[in-house]
Amino acid sequence: MELNQLFSRCADVCAHPARAMQAAKEAGKRLIGCPPVYVPEELIYACGALPVGLWGADIGISRAKEYFPAFFCGVLQTILELGLTHALDCLDGIVFTQLCDQLKCFSQNFTAALPHIAPFYLQQPQVREPAYAADFLEARYAQFAAWLGDLTGKPLTEESLAQAVSLYNENRRLLREFSRLAASHTKTVTPFLRSRTIKSGYFLDCAEHNRILRAVNEALSRPRKSGAASASSRRASSPTPPNFCSCWKSIPSASPRTTSRTNRAASARTRNRRRCAASRCAIFR
Repeated sequence: MELNQLFSRCADVCAHPARAMQAAKEAGKRLIGCPPVYVPEELIYACGALPVGLWGADIGISRAKEYFPAFFCGVLQTILELGLTHALDCLDGIVFTQLCDQLKCFSQNFTAALPHIAPFYLQQPQVREPAYAADFLEARYAQFAAWLGDLTGKPLTEESLAQAVSLYNENRRLLREFSRLAASHTKTVTPFLRSRTIKSGYFLDCAEHNRILRAVNEALSRPRKSGAASASSRRASSPTPPNFCSCWKSIPSASPRTTSRTNRAASARTRNRRRCAASRCAIFR
C-alpha cells in the first residue's frame, strides 16, 4: 500500500471512528471505552476486547451541561456529550481511572446518565516506591481482569497477557520510530497526518495499527529521490551564505559615517527594508 493510502486510511478512521468500532463488533469483539488516563489496555486486549480511546471530540456541548458546570474539563464533558447523543452506544463497558477530582465526578455522572454501559472503577496508587502500593495495584488489576473475563467470556491467561504486552510494546516502539521519521520528513508528514496516524490507534486493533505503522516507517525510511537530493546539494554548494541572498546586494547599505540620530534612524529603516526583501527571497520559503 502506498504512503498516501496509508495516511488516508488513518485519516478515515479518525473521521469516522464509528465505522471502525462497528467492524470490530461484527468481528465478535467487545468494546471497552478508555477515558484518560493510564488504562491498562493490555489487560483489555488479552481478554479478547478492543480498547477504544475516549479523548473528547470537537463538538458543541449541550446535554452534558445538565451534569457538569461550565468550567468542568472540556474533554470529559464532550465524552459525556457523545454518550448522550448515542455515539457511544456500541460500547460494552467503560473503565474510569480516579487520578483527579474531575475524573471521579465524571465517572459518577457518566454511570448515572448511561447505565447500559457497564462501568469499572480502577483506583491506582499515587506512589510507586512502597511495596504496599505495588500490592494494591496488583490486586486492582486482578479484579479488573476478572471483570473483563466475565464481560467478554474470555478469562485472562498468562499466554494471552504475554502476547498483548508484546504487541503493545511493539506499538510504542513503532510510534517512537514514526515520530522520529516524521520530524525529518516535515513536508511529507504534515502535523495533520502525524496526528491522524497516531490517533487512529485509539480505534483500530493494535495488530492492524502496527501493520500500518510498520509500512509507513518503511516508506519513510527509503532513500529520497535523486532529484530532491541534487536540488539540496545545489543549495548547499551555492556561494551565497545560508542567511543571505541576492536581495541584500540589490539594496544599498547605509553610509558607515552616519553619526547623527536622524541618520541612525534612516540606517535602521534601511536594514529593515533589507530584511523584508530577504524574506521574499526563495531561499527563505
